[in-house]
Amino acid sequence: MAKTPLTEEQLKVLIDTELRQSYGYGSGKLEQQRRRAEYFFLAEPKEELAPPAIEGRSKVVDTTVRNTVLGMEGPLLKTFYGSDNIFEFEETKPEDAPKAKLISEYVNHIFRRANPGYTITATWIREALMQKRGIVKVWWDPSDVETREDYQGQTIEQVTMLLDDAELEIIDQKAYDDEDAAKQQQSMLAQMEQQLAAMAQQAQANPQAAQQFQAAQAQYEQAKSQPVPQLYDISVKRTKTGGRVRIENVPPEEFLISKRAKSIAESPFTAHRFKKTIAELKADGYTLPDPLPSDDAGAQFSTERIERLDYVDYDAYTQDSNDTSVDPAQRTVWVVESYLQCDFDGDGLLEWRKVTKCGTAILDNEECDGPPFVALGSIPLPHVFYGMCPADLAIEHQKIKTSLKRAMLDNIYLQVNGRNFAVEGQVNLDDLLNSRPGGVVRIKSQGAVGRLDQGMGDMAGAMQMSEAMELDAEEATGWTRQSQGGNGLQLSQTATQANIITNRADSRVESISRYMAETGFTELGLMIFKLVQRYQKKAEMVKLSGQWVNVDPREWHTGFTLNINVGLGTGNKDQLVQHLMLLGQRQVQALQLGYATPANLYAADQRLANALGFKNGSEFFTDPKDMPPRPQQQDPAVLKAQADQQAHMAELQFKAQQGEADRQHTAQIEQIKAQMQMAVDRNRQEAEAQQHALKVQYDAQLAELQEQNRHAQEAARIELERWKAQLASDTAIYIAQLNNQAKTDAAQLAADRAAQTQTDVTNDDA
Repeated sequence: MAKTPLTEEQLKVLIDTELRQSYGYGSGKLEQQRRRAEYFFLAEPKEELAPPAIEGRSKVVDTTVRNTVLGMEGPLLKTFYGSDNIFEFEETKPEDAPKAKLISEYVNHIFRRANPGYTITATWIREALMQKRGIVKVWWDPSDVETREDYQGQTIEQVTMLLDDAELEIIDQKAYDDEDAAKQQQSMLAQMEQQLAAMAQQAQANPQAAQQFQAAQAQYEQAKSQPVPQLYDISVKRTKTGGRVRIENVPPEEFLISKRAKSIAESPFTAHRFKKTIAELKADGYTLPDPLPSDDAGAQFSTERIERLDYVDYDAYTQDSNDTSVDPAQRTVWVVESYLQCDFDGDGLLEWRKVTKCGTAILDNEECDGPPFVALGSIPLPHVFYGMCPADLAIEHQKIKTSLKRAMLDNIYLQVNGRNFAVEGQVNLDDLLNSRPGGVVRIKSQGAVGRLDQGMGDMAGAMQMSEAMELDAEEATGWTRQSQGGNGLQLSQTATQANIITNRADSRVESISRYMAETGFTELGLMIFKLVQRYQKKAEMVKLSGQWVNVDPREWHTGFTLNINVGLGTGNKDQLVQHLMLLGQRQVQALQLGYATPANLYAADQRLANALGFKNGSEFFTDPKDMPPRPQQQDPAVLKAQADQQAHMAELQFKAQQGEADRQHTAQIEQIKAQMQMAVDRNRQEAEAQQHALKVQYDAQLAELQEQNRHAQEAARIELERWKAQLASDTAIYIAQLNNQAKTDAAQLAADRAAQTQTDVTNDDA
C-alpha cells in the first residue's frame, strides 16, 4: 500500500478541527467557571456579587474564596519549596548511586537557579487552587543567550584575563592614561633626579662614584622612556551556546487540550495560544509571509483574560493590541503552537508533530517527543482532565456570607440614619435631609415630622448564621481557622487537643500536596531530566552543595526513578523535630546493638538540621565516609587485662593519696583550732578594752550633760526672778497711774458739779 502523506491544507483542517473541539477554545462552561472564580477571588461587587441598585446600600464583599486559596497556598509553597531538593532521583542499580545524587542536585539547580523556580511554583500552585489546573511549559531552547557586560578602569592584564573567556567578545573599548600611575612615575623620576645631582658631586672626586653615577643615569633614562600605563573601558558580549531548559507558566486561557483527554500524556492534541510581535517571531527563526494574518483574534477578548487585566486597568485588554502599530515589527499577532498525534508521513503510524500556525500560515511543522506541558491539579475528578479546586468549593459560601454581611450592615445603617415622615409644606426639607450632629429642623407645627417605625434586625441571629456558614465552608474546603493559626483553638485546650484538631484540619492540604507531588511535580522533574539528557551536548561547570562540579548529562542513562521531597505525613515542624530526635535516640541504641550504622545516624541528623531551618546540614555533621579510618581495635581480653592492671594501680595510688590527704587534713584541723582559739582570746581582750573605753566615754558624756542641765536650770531661775521683778515694777507703776487718773477724774467731777450748781442758782434768781 502506497504512502499517502498529509498535505499542508489537510494538516490545517485537522488542527482547526482539534482546536474547535478542545477545552478553552471558546466561551464554554470551563471558561465561565474560571472567570467566576477569578472575580470571586478578587472580591469584586459584580454579577453574582453585585449589590442592590439602591443608593446607600452596602457593597461589601466577603473574601472566603481568597482566604481559602491564599491560606492553602502558603503551606503548599512551604511543602514543595521549603527544602533545597524538590526532586530526588533514585538509582535502579547499586553502582548508579553517585549519579542519582548528582542528577538530583543538577535538576534542582536547573529549576531553582537557571529558572525563576519560586515564581513558577507560586503561580503554578495558585492556578491549581483557583483555576482547576495550573500549566507550565517546559522545553529545550537551543538559541544562544547574549548579554552585554561593561568593565571600567581595567588594566591590560585584567583585559587579557577577560579575553581568556571563550564566551566573551569585545564590542567597544576606550583607552586612556592611568593618572595615578603617571603621578607615581613623575614622583619617582623627581627622586631619581635628586639622587643623580648628589651622585654627580661625588663623581667629580671619586672615580668609583663616577661609574655608579653613569649606571644610575642609564636607569633614569630608561625609566623616563617608559610609556604611561593605560587603562581600558571595555564593553563585551557574552554568548552562552548550547541551549538551556526553559520553564514558564502558561495562562489558563492560553492552554488548549482535547476534550477526549484524561491527562496531557494521553491527549491526542494540546496547544498553546499566545501573542507575539513580528520582531519576536523573526528572532525565533521563523520565516514569515507578508502580510502575516493573525490566528484566532477572538482570544484577544477572552472573558478570562479580560477579567484578569481589568482588575488593574479598565480596557487594558484592548490597549495591548498593536495590530495597527506604525512600526510593523511591533505588530502583535496570535500564534497557536499545536502538539498533535497524526500520520503525517503516511506510514500508518501516529507520531507527535509540533505545528506552529499563525492565521492560515504554517510557520513550522516538525516531529517532536510530545507536548511540553505539565499540569498541576488540586481536587481531581475521575476520568476527566479538569477536576475541581478549593475555590469552587468556597464560592457558594462567599455568596451567602456576602448577603449576610450586607444585611447586617444595612440594618445598622438604617438604625443610625432611619427613615422619617414629613408633612408637606410644614417642614424645611433641607434641614431634614442634612443629618448633621446637633442640627436643627425647622417646622411650622408640632408633629409635622417624625421617625417611621421600622423593624429591628436580629443581629445575634445573623452572627450565628454567619458563623454557621463559616463552619460549613471549613467543612467543604478543608481549610479551617485552626490551619491559619486563628482563634479557632481555645487557650484552655491542651497541646494534645490542639495537635489533634490542627492535624485533622491539615489533612486536606496534605491530600492535595500528595496529589500534586505524584502528578505535576514528578512529571516536571522527569521532563527536565529528559531534556538535559537528550539535548545538552556539552558539560557544564556548576556549583552544587557548595562545591564546583563538572556535569555532563551525556553520561547518564534513563534507569532512574524520581521521588518528590514534600515532607508529608509528619505534622508540623515541631512534631517533625520531636520525631527526628526520638529517632536519633533509638538509632544510638541500635548502633550499640549492631543494626544501625553511622551513615544512618548521619542521614537522620541531616534531616534534623533541615527541619530546624538550616539548609546545609554538612556544616554541623560530617559524612562518615569522609572521616579518616579509625585505628584497629585490640583483643578484648588484652584490653580487659590492661584495664584491670590500670585499675589496681589506680586503687593503690588512690589509697596512698588518701592516707596522705588524711594526715594533711588532721594537721590542718589542729592548726585551724589553734588559730581559732587565738582569735577568740584576741577578740575577747579587744572586746573588754572597747567596753571599758565606752564606759569612760559614757561617764564623761553623762557628767557633761548633768553640768549643762544645772547651768540651764540656774539660768532659767535667774531669768524667772528677773521677770518677777520686772512684773512687780510694771504693776506698781500701772497702779500709781490708775490712782492719779482717779484723783484727777474726781477733782474734775467735783468742779463740774460746782459749776452746775452755780448755774442753777443764777437761773433761779432770775
